[in-house]
Amino acid sequence: MLKPIALAYQVNTQTHSIPIMEVKKYNNNSWVSAKLKVGESSIHGLGVFTTEEISEGEIVIIWGGQVVSTEEFRQGIGQKHTNVGISENLYLVANSAEEKSVDDYMNHSCNANLWLNDEVTLSAKRNIKAGEELFIDYAIELIDESYVMKNDCYCRNVNCRKTITGRDWRIKEVQQLYQGHFSPFVNERIKNCK
Repeated sequence: MLKPIALAYQVNTQTHSIPIMEVKKYNNNSWVSAKLKVGESSIHGLGVFTTEEISEGEIVIIWGGQVVSTEEFRQGIGQKHTNVGISENLYLVANSAEEKSVDDYMNHSCNANLWLNDEVTLSAKRNIKAGEELFIDYAIELIDESYVMKNDCYCRNVNCRKTITGRDWRIKEVQQLYQGHFSPFVNERIKNCK
């Protein structure tokens, strides 16, 4: 069953220079639906796949981890490739000592079948068949202006952006595709750009 998210989180106040208005607490580990497994991806390395059908709107993952600032993440706190933008200059990351979770193998697609309900809850954008690979579009939570994905995107979608960056949330077509289902702080940025 889904684990609730409490309403307070701890931030290292000695190293954290970002003023926090609202403080939340996230689960230490991600909750992952029993309908998911890791398998070989046709797009890149390993990916996350369904073992059963998933209905539109069904929650499949609730990200958990340690809250760190952008600066702390760049200094090496947290496992690489497990960072999720949850607020301006804050990430949720897996602890470096922990084993990877199923959700750490999620690949990007420019026409993802998952999107966000809030900053940590991933749900199905549409009905998803058993055996189908699950994808997120990094634009729904990534705003690091300097980020450029190491390899070109291999999603093969008609609307593939090829080069994935931390500026993709600004693209009108991307905003329309995931309208209202970006991380809340990205939704706010989009609203303020109009």
